[in-house]
Amino acid sequence: TSTDVLIKVTDRPGPLGLLRPILNSDMSSNLEYAGSIVARYSDAKKETTARVKYYSTDGNVITTLEVVPLSQEQLPATV
Repeated sequence: TSTDVLIKVTDRPGPLGLLRPILNSDMSSNLEYAGSIVARYSDAKKETTARVKYYSTDGNVITTLEVVPLSQEQLPATV
């Protein structure tokens, strides 16, 4: 949908994440958390921080954040 956000770690190989925003949710904390999950599955997982870009579905950059990759223990059970 037009509100979907694509998530990609920059400078390291890794997966492309998809975030579907939930109505009335805190988008900024959702972006950071989702970026941390994507970073965990990238080659940046052992780094202290990872640079993550967030794109709209038409390819425009929404923002770039530095996130801390989640540890194995922090991963939600459904990922």
